[in-house]
Amino acid sequence: SLMQLNRAESDDEVDLGSVEAVQVTSSAMLERELRDITTHLHKDLAWTQRARALRRLHGLILGGAVGEASTLARCLKATAFTEAVAHLLAELRSQVVKEVCQAMTA
Repeated sequence: SLMQLNRAESDDEVDLGSVEAVQVTSSAMLERELRDITTHLHKDLAWTQRARALRRLHGLILGGAVGEASTLARCLKATAFTEAVAHLLAELRSQVVKEVCQAMTA
């Protein structure tokens, strides 16, 4: 879960590792995951938290979240999520923009 992220991370370059597939077993689980991700995309959080949240989204997609297409689409269209992603696309840190693009094209 993203709640276990280290909140004391600095702005130094951090190895985020590879994106791992995340399996979801129900639409309720997917909704919880996407709410958690949206919370961690907030512009006031450390860039590493936002990047890890995007990697989690990428992992959900790799893990088959598209099988819950209606839940996925509804959550991704939610105002809080779209506002967070719009802010991230304007981010000056290239790593965050890269993560947004990779998650959205997975």
